[in-house]
Amino acid sequence: MALTHLAGQLDLERAGIPVYFKETPEGKYMRRSILADRGPYLSGRLSDRHLYDARNIIQGNSDAGNVWAKGFYADGTETAHRIIDLVRREVEECDCFQGFQMTHSIGRVGITSAFGFPSQVNGDLRRLYMNMVPLSPSLSYLSVGSVPKPQIPTTTTSSSSIPPDELVRHMFDPDNMMTSLYQFGGRRNPRSLAFGAHFCGKNSMRAVEAEMRILQQSGQSRSGNTSRTDSMHDWTISHNHSQGHTYTSFCPVPTHGFETSCAYFGNFTSIRHTFSTILDRFDGLYSRRSFVHFYTSEGMDKMEFVEARELLCDLVERYKEVEAEFRSGDGGL
Repeated sequence: MALTHLAGQLDLERAGIPVYFKETPEGKYMRRSILADRGPYLSGRLSDRHLYDARNIIQGNSDAGNVWAKGFYADGTETAHRIIDLVRREVEECDCFQGFQMTHSIGRVGITSAFGFPSQVNGDLRRLYMNMVPLSPSLSYLSVGSVPKPQIPTTTTSSSSIPPDELVRHMFDPDNMMTSLYQFGGRRNPRSLAFGAHFCGKNSMRAVEAEMRILQQSGQSRSGNTSRTDSMHDWTISHNHSQGHTYTSFCPVPTHGFETSCAYFGNFTSIRHTFSTILDRFDGLYSRRSFVHFYTSEGMDKMEFVEARELLCDLVERYKEVEAEFRSGDGGL
């Protein structure tokens, strides 16, 4: 689409083009993206480089060797200034700036797929943030998943249609989540501050809403398959003495390679287990001062390790408090 005219595209697909694309004076389009890498390999990895503005591609001569301090304090200083200048220019060219979307190593799960289409529940960054972070700005870590599970791109793609009841039922399969925390029953049973599902393709809105309603009330889909041990109603935390936040949106344009699909995301208290695992691994390494010299030699102070650990501990405790209030029956969070 970039650097070419959008002849023959559906009006629905064209409506949200300015979200991720900008129009050139010639009436063509290119991505609103800034690509940055300390290593010299970025250009070679871009199979669709013609989609991007060449001025927004930054690459260095050597990478940081996976040492954050080297990239932050030493080699990355000059790169950071260049990125800031490019971001400032892109923001100034925006008609209605709302925020930034950053991807680091992984992306394209589908959580922002509604941004390119009008009149969606989570159709822009502000609404997504307001809906999915209902309690505190610090409790803003979302877990995402997709049905069908995202596949590694191949030269051939197969199109398949999954009925609404199967889409809803497989949303609660841990194998379809990007993080291993969404397990009903057992120690990692999630409590949800907010939950959203975005259905793409030729789905029946009535059928999807019926399945979601059944799931919220009884924890099973219309096909009769139960979803682990708890119903959505049980694990959705309520706010102001009303049922917790659950959002469903639709887009008739299918995901590439599938006739129907669903991208879903939740603000779950059980994300704290992921952070606790990081803390445990950090403690094991830091107690032996493993690799610390790689960071301090680049200018990082040892107290930054301590402060970072305290911040993560505070986050884990905050999620624990919210979960404890729910379990004690206090629904007026």
